[in-house]
Amino acid sequence: MPSVKMDKATGKWRAQVYVSGQRKSKSFRLKSEANEWAAAETERLKGPAKHGTTLAQLLERYKAEESPKKATKDNEALRIDAFLRNWPKLAAKPLADLVAADFARWRDARIAGRAEDGGDTVVVMRKGKEVLTKLKPLKSASVLRDVSWLKAAIFKARGEMGLMSKTVNPLEDFEPPANSPLRDRVWSWREIRLFVRNTGYRPGTAPRNKTEELGLALMIACRTGMRSGEILRIGKSAFLAGGTVLRVNHKMGYKDGGKPRDIPLFPSARRLFRPFLSVEKLFTVDAATRDTKTREVIQRLMLPNLRFHDARATALTHMSRRVDVFTLARISGHKSIKTLYERYYRERPEDIARRLK
Repeated sequence: MPSVKMDKATGKWRAQVYVSGQRKSKSFRLKSEANEWAAAETERLKGPAKHGTTLAQLLERYKAEESPKKATKDNEALRIDAFLRNWPKLAAKPLADLVAADFARWRDARIAGRAEDGGDTVVVMRKGKEVLTKLKPLKSASVLRDVSWLKAAIFKARGEMGLMSKTVNPLEDFEPPANSPLRDRVWSWREIRLFVRNTGYRPGTAPRNKTEELGLALMIACRTGMRSGEILRIGKSAFLAGGTVLRVNHKMGYKDGGKPRDIPLFPSARRLFRPFLSVEKLFTVDAATRDTKTREVIQRLMLPNLRFHDARATALTHMSRRVDVFTLARISGHKSIKTLYERYYRERPEDIARRLK
């Protein structure tokens, strides 16, 4: 039976649980909180979940029911498959047996470039075939992407799916890896011109191949601040108000019932799009090919520390000099001004100082 008593030394309520030889205790400010934790911990230590559901079964159901609602569904499905394939022991655990330490070991191993068995190789799928691949240490940002859908799956299991008690949350005491340092790199206009010229694209004309499409895509990103995935989906149905507004599906739109967002275009972007207003689908290149070919061009030009995705920060930095922050948030699609400032506003202090007169 759980025990809840006042600790006179600290003035807090201490809850103690002892089940099957396992003892746990925790202090709380309120007695009600101590009772709730004690009841939940007793339930968890007693054994498997009500339905005996494993983490693998939850993730398979989450992949089938929830992932398809997202714009990132394909990437998320691949990540879930990789988790199930490379962490079978963790995936096989009943939901009620999961604890924060399980996910902490998974987190530390991935950041260190280690597999579940302590080795440094895992099986990956390439062109439909399983290939043994040597692991490399990962940046925390990569692990955080997996933490995101793991948290979402546990949330669903504790809520709508009814697979776990709401009083049990194995991720409650789990500490995600710290965010990687924010990038402060933006494209200069010289670098943009070099990149576009190297792809062979001529502004104002239709791209003749996938490499030329990269040149046009980069110009669009630097003129609009659009995400790279949004750019690849542009077609004539996206243009509104005579080509002055562009409607795109937001990657988080599944949370708003699939509501798209409308991007007001600067005159420079309108001129860029003018030859393509009647084109059914502007791009044929997919995201993976875009990233591969972009790296090839950047390496060929020896441009230091640049990525295609830096073009969004480049555009928003330039736009911030022309419009107020609320207009900028409407253009970029950010609901949080803090996120817009911390992640995408990259103007250097010396640039700001030159304008202070």
